[in-house]
Amino acid sequence: MFIASLRRTLSASLYPFRSSVLGLISTSICSALDCTLNYAPNYHPHLLPLCLHRVVYLDSDLLLVDDISKFSAIPLGSSIVLAAPEYCNANFTSYFTPTFWSNPALSLTFSDRRPCYFNTGVMVIDLQRWCAGGYTAKIEEWMKLQKRIRIYGLGSLPPFSLVCRLLYWSGKRKPWASPSPQDGVDPMERYILE
Repeated sequence: MFIASLRRTLSASLYPFRSSVLGLISTSICSALDCTLNYAPNYHPHLLPLCLHRVVYLDSDLLLVDDISKFSAIPLGSSIVLAAPEYCNANFTSYFTPTFWSNPALSLTFSDRRPCYFNTGVMVIDLQRWCAGGYTAKIEEWMKLQKRIRIYGLGSLPPFSLVCRLLYWSGKRKPWASPSPQDGVDPMERYILE
């Protein structure tokens, strides 16, 4: 009953995901990660109307417990493409294969980065910057390489991580919250994306 009444009050549009990504997906160590919908965030700029400037992407298994407008209003500055939660001190050796790490042309991708990955299930994306930067094509190039030589084992996260550096936040400190009294630094000054 509640869902039916809610459906009458919301305005929504459906955008079908029909992509050639199926031919790019390699078998991962967990079959659930091989689902084409795991790769849908890579294609948002190509699925959604061009008039949209920014989109908030949330995985379907997420329970929203706060006002989404705070999240969607995160300032991305003049060049930032996306914002997502980042988790640092990751052991990237478990995400990428020995083949990846033994090839300097590949492993140098991470030479100037901290060992961090991010949650692609919670993102704010500037669609126009995503298109202008050609990020979908860059992700697809890594997926094509993965089809030829196995360089990672965990679904859609590794190719996204290979392409994107991001505006990030971690733990209790959020960019929409007040600056931390611990260090007196505005939390937004810590976030980068290239």
